[in-house]
Amino acid sequence: MHCFEGPEWLHLKRGRESFARGPVVKVDPQGRCAGVHIYGLQMIILKAAEAGSSLVGEDKAFSAGPTVSSRIESSYIINLRDLDMKHVKDFIFVNGYIEPVMAILHEREVTWAGRVLWKHHTCMISALSINTTLKQHPLIWLASNLPHDAYKLLAVPSPIGGVLVVSANTIHYPSQEMSRSSFNVELDSANATWLTNDVAKLSAKAGELLLLTLANDRRVVQRLDLSKSRASVLTSGITTIGNWLSFFGSRLGDSLLVQFSYGVGASMLPPGVKEEVGDIEGDVPLAKAVTKVLF
Repeated sequence: MHCFEGPEWLHLKRGRESFARGPVVKVDPQGRCAGVHIYGLQMIILKAAEAGSSLVGEDKAFSAGPTVSSRIESSYIINLRDLDMKHVKDFIFVNGYIEPVMAILHEREVTWAGRVLWKHHTCMISALSINTTLKQHPLIWLASNLPHDAYKLLAVPSPIGGVLVVSANTIHYPSQEMSRSSFNVELDSANATWLTNDVAKLSAKAGELLLLTLANDRRVVQRLDLSKSRASVLTSGITTIGNWLSFFGSRLGDSLLVQFSYGVGASMLPPGVKEEVGDIEGDVPLAKAVTKVLF
């Protein structure tokens, strides 16, 4: 049991009794460790018990196999204030590294919409290489001058790697070679999940579905292509199940289980399941049909 409450841990709160967000837990893609963000500026690193064990397992749609679990061996705390991170908005583990790498989205100088004229692009990403054995976390790269309203990080699957930064009206892939372009879409409070290694689906706060394609040559991302799909439910969470299903969880309406395909073909669903097909509006070649499955 790893407990970080009680009199001996009061110093982590730095005199505060309430916080805007509760603990946030995220796991390394290979299951080597997990990160827990607590008390605003404290990051707890939880190490898996054995090198062969993993904190994550392979997802298979409609599978009834045993539950995957792993024991936590040790933990240590990173004080983000010591790393000059004063306002943490999100964090994620990045794919494609030998050691676990945690990318943290934070803001050094807090601003708001009324002061954008004087202070803007205040967010940045700091990537830490996590050595769970030596309990060290050196800074390996950073990206600065991101919009002040950036709020979410999305890890790009291998072999592309890197992170996407989602803000209220823009999507960024930190790269020195990419040019910027503008588009009109509201991304505030959006949810996202990966369909393939280079195609992500975003659900906006108004229920609009967006498909984001990372045009690449398997080494460098050349551009970001964004297309609009048909509207869906107002989602509070979205995730991919297996290779051809997505789940849209909603608190304000019926949740949806959605089947997607990379072209028009036969349905892969079990017999007796009701399906409704709607065409994607746009010219993204990978996603030509989306099937909504209602249970």
